[in-house]
Amino acid sequence: MKILVVEKDTNLAALIAFTLTQAAYETYVAADRSAALRSLELERPRLALLGHNASELDGYELCRDLRGRCRIPIMVLSAQDREDDVIAAFEAGADEFLRKPFSPRVLVARVRALLRRTEDVSATLLTAARMRLALDESTLQIGDAPRIRLTPHELAAMHLLMSNPNRTVTSERLLRYVWGDASRATPRMLKQLIYRLRQKVEARPSAPQLIVTTPNAGYRLVANPSNDQPPPST
Repeated sequence: MKILVVEKDTNLAALIAFTLTQAAYETYVAADRSAALRSLELERPRLALLGHNASELDGYELCRDLRGRCRIPIMVLSAQDREDDVIAAFEAGADEFLRKPFSPRVLVARVRALLRRTEDVSATLLTAARMRLALDESTLQIGDAPRIRLTPHELAAMHLLMSNPNRTVTSERLLRYVWGDASRATPRMLKQLIYRLRQKVEARPSAPQLIVTTPNAGYRLVANPSNDQPPPST
C-alpha cells in the first residue's frame, strides 16, 4: 500500500519513511507542493501524511489543495497542538492530526487506524428512506435532487446517522466514529461539522428537518421529514 509523506525536514522525512517501510508500506517522500502533487498523480497513494510548519511548509494549505484533488485520507503532522490548530487542520480537510514529536509505534498505529476507518466507511452502499449515500463516491443523493459531494468527515457522520435512522446518536459516539478514539476532536469540531452538513443537505439550514439536534444528547437523522424540500444546489 502506497503512502505519500510530505515533510521538508529531511531527517524526519527519512525516519517516517523508514518506519512505514518497516511496517510494509510503500512510501514516497516529497519536500514541497510541486513534488507532492507529482507523486499524487503518478503513484496514486492510499494515504497522505503532511508535515505542517508555518515558516516553511504550510500543511493546512497543502491539505486543502490535496482534498480538492482526491478523496484519500490525510493525516497532518504538526508541532502545534492548540485546539485552534487542530480545528484548522480538520477544517482544511484532514482526517487525523498527530502532534510532533511522536514515536514510530504511535505513527504506525495511527496510520493503520485511519486506513481501517476509511476502508470501513467506503465498503458499502447505504440507503435510508429517500436518501442514498454512495460511499465509494463520497456523495449523498436525496430523492431526485443532484448528488451532493461530501468530505471524508461529512461522509463518516452521515454513514453513522443513516445507519441509525430516527434514533439519537450521541455526540460522544459521533466524535469517536468520525475522528477515532485516539484523536483530539472536541464538541466544537462536531458542531462545526454538523453545521457544514446542514448547509449542504437542508433546504433551510437554520431550521433543519433532516439532521436535528437532540438537546444535551446528540443528533438524529429524520428519515421521513414532514416537509420534503430539495437540498440547496451544490
